[in-house]
Amino acid sequence: METDGGGWTVFQRRKDGSIDFLRQWKDYKYGFGNIGGEFWLGNENLYLITHQDLYELRVDLEDFDGGKGFALYDGFAVGSEKEKYMLKFVGPFKAGDAGDGMTYHASIPFSTIDIDHDFWEGGHCAKDHTGGWWYNQCEASNLNGKYLNGLNPHEYQGVYWHEWHGPSYSLMSTKMMIRPKFREVAKPTSEVQEMHPHTENSKE
Repeated sequence: METDGGGWTVFQRRKDGSIDFLRQWKDYKYGFGNIGGEFWLGNENLYLITHQDLYELRVDLEDFDGGKGFALYDGFAVGSEKEKYMLKFVGPFKAGDAGDGMTYHASIPFSTIDIDHDFWEGGHCAKDHTGGWWYNQCEASNLNGKYLNGLNPHEYQGVYWHEWHGPSYSLMSTKMMIRPKFREVAKPTSEVQEMHPHTENSKE
């Protein structure tokens, strides 16, 4: 089933907790997991894709009661490794009943358990919040956190989107995907395919 007209490349998926997202910089750089299950496509791939053309971002969320929400952003771009895979551009928030969980992370470098680029002077967001992400001080969303089961006693833990169920609810499934804003724009290059040969299977 196509999502909103199709043409999307999925770069992140959570669905069952089968993959540990508390990983080092090199894992997030090159990607990990299984395209058919949980995975991160890789920050280098995101850079190679989004520095070519203008892309939009869609985030799909689902809770443990069957509720679904989404957020659509008019732009999305990730910087190079020299730029610390910064979320160079996201937004503006365009539509969606899940609310805006990404604008807070705009212009923020990526952080992992072993390389901390966040703006929290008193701690380490990736370590404390259990996953690699574009941490500010620390986050308004974290879809790469520890997989928990719905409502839990720990705020800002788990897989969460602050504007949809709040920071104490860990979501059942998430999907982050991008597509060219102008559909005639060429699809990702062979350079990206060589780095991650299963990219074509992540289409929606």
